[in-house]
Amino acid sequence: MANYATNIFHARTENKTDLDKIEAFLDDTFSEFTNRYGDSVDAEFSSRWVYPEEEIKKLVESLEDKDKVYIKILTYEFEDEYVSFRIFSQGEWKVKLITEWVEEDKVKELSQKFTDIINNDGKVEKVEDLGKKKLAYEVKKNKEGYYVVINFDANPNLISELERNYRIMDEVIKFITIKAE
Repeated sequence: MANYATNIFHARTENKTDLDKIEAFLDDTFSEFTNRYGDSVDAEFSSRWVYPEEEIKKLVESLEDKDKVYIKILTYEFEDEYVSFRIFSQGEWKVKLITEWVEEDKVKELSQKFTDIINNDGKVEKVEDLGKKKLAYEVKKNKEGYYVVINFDANPNLISELERNYRIMDEVIKFITIKAE
């Protein structure tokens, strides 16, 4: 059975049209608890595994007055100890808190996930787990990180899909893709 994350959502705006869109979107997309009062909407809903990035991105794109909308979302999943807290204010997202630890098993799981993505349209030649190391500078409030090098041969179109997956995974704090000569 897949794990589900719980999302606690709050939005505030004086734009009634945007507030109507937010309420309707939450009801239509997640159809769980939604409560509207004054110029605010609160909701609690589930999502598979982690923060529902694609869904919330669609919501924000649909709003008329993005610069005047304030959104807070706390997402947590206990089994994998996943936590994130995001705030949308003045037209941009800020991640305030995110799980600061990744266990070695999770690193192996993520490496396998990326290996599977690559093998769908290419071939992994070598996966090298360099282990946990101190970062040269703090990245997303992390002072240490696991380094994994994946050498592969693949169609160039795969790179954008792979990098998209890197970006949406909160556990991946930094990545670089280099073309080997």
